[in-house]
Amino acid sequence: MTTPVSTIPCVRATVRVGAVVPLPLRTDLERKIIRVVVDTHLHLPGMFEITFLDDDGTVAGDRSLNVGAAVEILGGAPSSRTAQPLINGEITSVEAVCEAMSIHTVIRGYEKAHRLQRTRRTRTFVNMKDSDIARRIALDARLPLGDIDETRTTHAHLPQVAQSDWDFLTQRARECGFETGVSEGKFYFRRASGSSSLPVRLPGTRPALAFKDNLLTFRPRLSSAALAPRIEVRSWNPDATTVAVGRAAADSTTADLTGGIDADELTDPFFSPGLGAALARMPAAGSGSKPDPDAHVVVNRPLAQGPSAAAAADEAARAAAEHIASTFAEAEGLAIGDPHIQAGHQVDIRQVPAPFAGAWTVTNARHVFCEEDGGYLTRFYVSGRQDRSLLGLASLGATQHTPQPVQGLVCGIVTNINDPASKGRVKVSLPWLSPDYESDWARVAQVGAGKRSGALFIPEVGDEVLVGFELADLRRPFVLAGLINGQSGYNLGGDAVVTSGHSTAAVQRRGIATPSGNRLVFTDDVPTPHGRAKASSITLGTARGNLSLAIDQKAGTVTLRCDPATPDSDRKNGTITISCGTKGTVNVLGGQGGTVNVDAGGTLNLKAAQNIRMESQGRIHIKGRTVQINGTPIKLN
Repeated sequence: MTTPVSTIPCVRATVRVGAVVPLPLRTDLERKIIRVVVDTHLHLPGMFEITFLDDDGTVAGDRSLNVGAAVEILGGAPSSRTAQPLINGEITSVEAVCEAMSIHTVIRGYEKAHRLQRTRRTRTFVNMKDSDIARRIALDARLPLGDIDETRTTHAHLPQVAQSDWDFLTQRARECGFETGVSEGKFYFRRASGSSSLPVRLPGTRPALAFKDNLLTFRPRLSSAALAPRIEVRSWNPDATTVAVGRAAADSTTADLTGGIDADELTDPFFSPGLGAALARMPAAGSGSKPDPDAHVVVNRPLAQGPSAAAAADEAARAAAEHIASTFAEAEGLAIGDPHIQAGHQVDIRQVPAPFAGAWTVTNARHVFCEEDGGYLTRFYVSGRQDRSLLGLASLGATQHTPQPVQGLVCGIVTNINDPASKGRVKVSLPWLSPDYESDWARVAQVGAGKRSGALFIPEVGDEVLVGFELADLRRPFVLAGLINGQSGYNLGGDAVVTSGHSTAAVQRRGIATPSGNRLVFTDDVPTPHGRAKASSITLGTARGNLSLAIDQKAGTVTLRCDPATPDSDRKNGTITISCGTKGTVNVLGGQGGTVNVDAGGTLNLKAAQNIRMESQGRIHIKGRTVQINGTPIKLN
């Protein structure tokens, strides 16, 4: 029969408090404790709550319970003579509840992982693995190191942008199938609990919970909702111009059930097992491959580029598979208090219907020591990689790809144009974010960029540009355009916009200007959409216009000008050269009834290696102060 709550032996929590090292709580304070709660969670920092009956109001002012004091709470199962650690943390708040003619003082705190939630940082990690990054962040936060499992992918450039260390680490852990936090006072960054690649971490035998004995309530659920037999992650790799594809079977050991039911078995009725197994063994294909028709396809996660792209896709696929498959088995239970029921550890469920018996990995364990509520009870939840807390549900929890802190388009300043790949990429800073932040190499949008044709306009260092990010991920920046600001000093040789009257304005000049002032300018003055143009010209030339090619449609002229001037030109005298290859032809045609004028101003030289022929259907006039004709012989008529 189920053990009545009223008959559960009373077990009190052991509380230790100290400025640096936790020591046994003074007897006068310990006697006033009426309730202790310890909440451990895979996706959140562990929390504790200690409630004192404080009618004389002395507990709230006790210096040993100041904010920042170290706290250790231990608990023991009714059948055990020894207490086991439940949490090591520090006090973060002191509260008072004054009502019903009583005063209660409530002390709250968290595991030291809460230190990672306090500040938002902007920095960049270069050529580092996630495990190395996690180790560095933990040391910066002065957290003792525990389990840090090595990751595979080396990130050439991984930004932490306006994020707390906690948000950044949980995002990285989720992407590579890890979990992070603090347990027993030590920081961990490890393979996810419930993952088949993670051994059971609890030393000794996992706690056995039998219904109608020490398991008071148990509400399990097996579900195939939203499950697919495989997960496929697809991400564009611009370096190789292919799609990096990672595939993984939807497998999770969130629950290792004695009946053998797993996520794969739950999907069998809805998919073809034979075809699915064959496709699951297929190698990742290139840009021409189609997504697996029976897979849950993930496309909203830009990953590492270059040589690391394939490994990153595989890693992300395994992480997504564990995350999604972990929903196949979920449960909620209430047991007689047992300190071995901890988040990330397994419990052995017995004496329940056969499909639900077996080892379940706890996501959240809440230990409550309260005589009024029946003594020491432990409520636990199994939800795999899903965050079912109120905070998790309100923020979409772990069910969605973590949104980036920078959304939409932003302004940036170009800091580096020396692209080692010679692809016209640039690096940009975001000074509004942090003066020392620099992006990874950003591709620059061009008018066209194909295999055989395209344009190439690269902004200069110091230019302000419009920056966007692929799928809002700061690892994939793009420069979309240049922006005119207060330091922009170029012009097109006149006002781009001309105002007519008090309110009417029109664009008259459009074009391109280079740093030395060279310009390509299109000038149009069209009063109305169907009116006659007052001006219509194209000018390609220098800043002063003394070296230029001008095409004036309104005047009907094409003018080629070469009038160099120092200091812009090294020579004072201009030269126009029309060069044609071997046996080439240069034609100058004036048209019927037209005129061709050649005015040298000094000397006109006509020279040919073979023949010079002048022919006219009318007269030929040769005039000069002196006319000298040399030849052997000279033939006239």
